[in-house]
Amino acid sequence: MKVIHVRETTTLAEVLSEAAKQPVVIERDGTNYELHLAGPPADLFAHYDAAAAIAALDHAAAVLGPITPAEAEQWKAEVKAARGQAGRTFDD
Repeated sequence: MKVIHVRETTTLAEVLSEAAKQPVVIERDGTNYELHLAGPPADLFAHYDAAAAIAALDHAAAVLGPITPAEAEQWKAEVKAARGQAGRTFDD
């Protein structure tokens, strides 16, 4: 596996060009990172079963019982907050 020593002048384009040819190890300040080509993104809905999802929701509703409008708003706020956290980057 080829080792690329990262310096101030090393560009991402250079590293990716090498990684397109073969897997590489990127070394910077004594830390190694392996980089290789990934396959195509997975189809997240390849095995999605809408009927099973609806049945699970119906079952959960039967077990949990009805929720109040205030509980629904609280749940939506929690989901929105969680989504905001998932979209954060390391620079936030």
